[in-house]
Amino acid sequence: MTDVFISYSRRDKAFVQVLNQALVESKYDAWVDWESIPLTADWWEEIKAGIEAADTFIFVMTPDSIASTVCRQEVDHAVENNKRLVPVVRREGFDMSLVHPALGKHNWLFFREADDFDTAFQSLVATLNTDLAHVKTHTRLLVKAQEWDKKQRRDDLLLRGDEFVIAENWLVEAFQQQKEPLPTPLHKDYIQAGREAQEREVKREKRRILLLRSLLAVMSLAFVAASGAGIYAYQLWRNGQIEQIESLAKQSNAEFLAGQNTDALITALEAGHRWEKYPESDRIFVHQVLAQAVSGIREIKTLGDNYGDIPKVAVSSDGNVMASGSNAGEIKLWSQDGKLLHAISAHEDGIRGLVFSPDGEILASASLDQTAKLWNRQGELLHTLADHEAQVWDVGFSPDGQTLVTSSSDATLKLWNRNGELLRTLTDHEDSVWNLTFSTDGQIIGSHSDDQTVKLWNWQGELLQTLSGHTADPWSKAFSPDGELIATGGADQTVRLWNLNGELLHTLTGHEDTVRQVLFSPDGQLLASASFDNTIKLWSREGRIIKTLTGHTQTVNWMQFSQDGQTLVSSSSDGTLKQWGRDGTLLQTLTGHTSWVGDVVWSPDGQTLISGSGDRTVKLWQLAGNTSTTLNGHNSWVSAAQYTPDGQMLITGEGYGPLKFWTADGELIRTVDGHGYDDGLGDFTVSPDGQFIASISDSGPVAILWNAQGEILHTLEVEDGSRPHVRFSPDGKILLTARGGVIRLWNLDGELLHTLTSETESVRDIAFGPDSQTLVSANSDGPLKMWSVEGELLNSLGDREEPYYAVTFSPDGQYLVAGNEDNTVQLWTANGELLHTLAGHTDAIVDVLFSSDGQTIISASEDGTVKFWNLEGELVNSAKGEEEGIYEGIWDLALSPDGETLATAGEDYTVKLWSMKGELLQTLVGHQNWVIDLEFSPDGKTLASSSADETAILWDLEALEFDALMQRGCEWWREYTEYQDTPPDSQREICDGI
Repeated sequence: MTDVFISYSRRDKAFVQVLNQALVESKYDAWVDWESIPLTADWWEEIKAGIEAADTFIFVMTPDSIASTVCRQEVDHAVENNKRLVPVVRREGFDMSLVHPALGKHNWLFFREADDFDTAFQSLVATLNTDLAHVKTHTRLLVKAQEWDKKQRRDDLLLRGDEFVIAENWLVEAFQQQKEPLPTPLHKDYIQAGREAQEREVKREKRRILLLRSLLAVMSLAFVAASGAGIYAYQLWRNGQIEQIESLAKQSNAEFLAGQNTDALITALEAGHRWEKYPESDRIFVHQVLAQAVSGIREIKTLGDNYGDIPKVAVSSDGNVMASGSNAGEIKLWSQDGKLLHAISAHEDGIRGLVFSPDGEILASASLDQTAKLWNRQGELLHTLADHEAQVWDVGFSPDGQTLVTSSSDATLKLWNRNGELLRTLTDHEDSVWNLTFSTDGQIIGSHSDDQTVKLWNWQGELLQTLSGHTADPWSKAFSPDGELIATGGADQTVRLWNLNGELLHTLTGHEDTVRQVLFSPDGQLLASASFDNTIKLWSREGRIIKTLTGHTQTVNWMQFSQDGQTLVSSSSDGTLKQWGRDGTLLQTLTGHTSWVGDVVWSPDGQTLISGSGDRTVKLWQLAGNTSTTLNGHNSWVSAAQYTPDGQMLITGEGYGPLKFWTADGELIRTVDGHGYDDGLGDFTVSPDGQFIASISDSGPVAILWNAQGEILHTLEVEDGSRPHVRFSPDGKILLTARGGVIRLWNLDGELLHTLTSETESVRDIAFGPDSQTLVSANSDGPLKMWSVEGELLNSLGDREEPYYAVTFSPDGQYLVAGNEDNTVQLWTANGELLHTLAGHTDAIVDVLFSSDGQTIISASEDGTVKFWNLEGELVNSAKGEEEGIYEGIWDLALSPDGETLATAGEDYTVKLWSMKGELLQTLVGHQNWVIDLEFSPDGKTLASSSADETAILWDLEALEFDALMQRGCEWWREYTEYQDTPPDSQREICDGI
């Protein structure tokens, strides 16, 4: 696979040679036909393969290329494969009518004779780097899918394990966020086939385990009978046990990938229980599936044995009692921990309304049997409201709980007192009246009807306003929290915004079917609409479309915002619930229901989500993870995460500007932005005392010094150029900025102390010595340079022409180590004497570290390996991955504060933990794109990882230990089965003694 394919006319070969050379010098692989096609090859097939394997298709626009049939065919093939197109104008004067339509949809970059090549090339590089992880995944999966398609779509070529999960999430996110380039139909076929294969794998593993258990039973009998061959029989039996453990781990993994999270955890617990008896089995894989199963569990409890579908659920204001209402007219009352309190044959037809009074003492139900009924918490009938002449669709209480309102197909609303006495009948509607909605203060009642109107009433039964405008029946309505707006949605596929005077403010179009529900966020700034077209749309308060959320495959039935308004939960006829971030990012999908999901409500404390379904169950869910916390809210790749020295705060930075401040538990404190979207964030760091943060823009000539509260103290002018860096000296007295080949030293008052010119194109890495008196820079061309903090050049180290990528000092300051593009690591004394050149890697060195005691050097390379060396330059250990390399590429290394654990981040979307002997301890799965940066908390209990998937994750390392996972999984299992039928003995034994 390559970075770019260049399509051009042969008359522009000289320019393309210059462009190609610039790309190569900037570390981009360019596919150009003068280099890539053997003379004897089928040239068109080679060109198509080159296009398919490239991330970006560059088209050099000139009159000759626009008129070229072959060039147009190349564009056609790029469009067919949904490649990212970058039109580059070299010569104008072409016939615009001949320009391929796909090229006209993109911004053109101008490389004309009169244009500055370097400026234009920087624009090209910026374009190539835009959403790079998405584009590379698009290419990688397309190549795999095409191989699968060409080889009769064989199952052995489908994605498996983490790779499949990542691909499926990428597909959903690409369509949900309309990321360019969009996946092709072949992408969809390939990933869907992988899903189907996973489901078949679950069934196969279950059958295999049953067979193994039968064989083990026979072998056990044989072992008893064949005492003379006891050792041999015992070994056979033990091998069978180990094989069964590995099969259980595979089954758990397959169940998890198939969305069967509950089954995955039960199976993983069984594998973990057995592994403790036979530790020679695959510990790493068992640990991994146990961790992902515990982390992925969201279902707390299933409340079953209901008679009929469950369209309605409610919870009392104190959270102690839950109610479910079925299509068979049954009501069940449950305790908050899922114990059935009362089962009531409440109505003679389905229940359509269910609500507790504000004090939580009375439950009101509305039914298709033309009645509403009032119940106490003990399930005793208090009153029957029986004055309607048709189905009763909804019921609600006034804020003081003394008055009720019901709506009916008899075209009326009725007001009742708490004793069940009819107070007033409201007859202004001309057709069936459906659901009721109440203003935030509860003083206004909203009703909608098949007469195509929405009406607003007070509790005295006075009609306040009639909202007319929908051209088909309204289906839903919602008041804004401040009471100034009302939103309505209807069968005319529109959302309409009104003021309370009945004036239509905005008509929002875009849905392609009936709008099922509208809902304001708690702060009133966001409006969500759910539709029969399977989508959710997010709108601003002014009616501007923000995002379309795609992912449900059937009608979206209901939505609820979290109490803090940061997430939205939706339920669907596809049997799933989905949690979305406020920005529209899909956070997770909750699976477990086997039929449509209807009503969803939050518990009063906002910790538990309750759903009712057509599968006749009520489920309780926790949406927070057990072993990790995902930090959402960034709008581009998260470049780094850093803790303050006291570990109480984490700061994350993203590619396009903002810094976000979080508590150690992952709650957002504030967002600050001093660089802006255009300049972006290049680097940031926290001072040793935690009182200052420094940041530098990605492209603009600005660095900023902030205080710990996110207030700008000083804005510092720096050079233009590439590869920005900021560092504090270990004593916290000096701030260093570097961009291009210029290093500047500042005091904390923002005063420039010294300017160091390294006579290089860019500084790749830079490090202070522990004494804060010296610093060393790794440069893109030429030797390492050592400086004093007074600005004096002390030494130039090495005679390598290849760039150095990484450099660091030993903890005692006696040594420094640097990694080079020539695949070697060099160890120097602090005085500049070269001690050893460490050879063994097969690609460039991307990161180097010293162990805490300074006796071991750790190096990471683009060859996908990590190596451990002693100070004599001898290779001590290599990180032992499952294959020769750990990753396709490594982005970062981090060493735990106790010096015992090494964390690596890479392009396989995982974080791996290693012992200092190179033993793989654990693989952390959760990111959906490259993991870019790692940082341990000061106490070593949490690891923060940041990723190109626009998130950071806080990993609870104590909770991820094997024993902790078994304990947490068993706690969940005991709670889950507390009020269920007795589980099988084999499952009960899993958690004995834990």
